[in-house]
Order: sequence, then C-alpha cells, then structure tokens
Amino acid sequence: MNQLSQPQIQELRESFQVLDKDGDGVISRDDLSAMLNSLGQEPNSALLSTYLSNVPSPFTLAAYLTTLTTHLSALSPRDDILAAFAAFDDNDDGVVNLDLLKEALADMGMREDEVEKACRGWTNKKGLGMGGDKFRYREFVDTVCGKAEVQE
Repeated sequence: MNQLSQPQIQELRESFQVLDKDGDGVISRDDLSAMLNSLGQEPNSALLSTYLSNVPSPFTLAAYLTTLTTHLSALSPRDDILAAFAAFDDNDDGVVNLDLLKEALADMGMREDEVEKACRGWTNKKGLGMGGDKFRYREFVDTVCGKAEVQE
C-alpha cells in the first residue's frame, strides 16, 4: 500500500465505510446489492456472484485496500491523465467539450454509451446555444486518482 498517499488511503477507508452498509467490517453480498440498488441498478444473484468472485473473501478493509491499491497502481500517473485531458481544454478551466471527448474516444474504439456511462456525474449541461455538454475532468481525475497532495 506504499503506492498510495495518506489522503488516498483515507478516501478509500471512507469509501469502504459507505459500502459497508451494516458496519460489520466486511463488504457482503447484501452490502454490494444495496450499493448497486442505490446507483439505480437491479443486481441479480449471478451479477453479485460475478462481482464477489473477483475479490478476496471475506472482503474486509485490508482486502479492500489491497485490491484497490493493485487496481489503482495500474493507472497512469495522475499528471499523465490530466495532461491527456488538458489537450482538449482550450480555456484551461478543468472542463472539456463532451462531444469532442466522445469523438476522440470513439476513434480509440470506445462506444458513445460507454463514454456517457463513464462520464456520468462529471458533466454539466449548457444552455441553448452555449456549446453542449462539458466534462469536468479535473474533478474526475481527483475522484479516480485522489486529490493532488499539497506541497508545504
């Protein structure tokens, strides 16, 4: 876990507590089902089994941190991700035109519905004649990679 900063570890602990609905220190089948329901999903037994087959049992905080550390370490460094999005950010304001992002990702083989699903929660609708949807990429990167550490 030494790849993660203390703020990232704290964010992961907090996310574990949100997922552990009954507070027993283990993310169970019921906890996972409740989380998916809160996201508007209707998980069936097969889906829950698939998700849970990919994680250690019991899925404790230690197992959660280890699993997510492994997945997060496979991500490109935060600055590389920001630089990739910044190439689309004409105003240097942390947002990019969603249509341009969809087009670029489609060129890389990603379907429009996949892009929309991945971007949901970080988009702004613009008023009529104001240029369409915007994707708040800095907030997205903060969520995925953790916020940048402040240098003292």
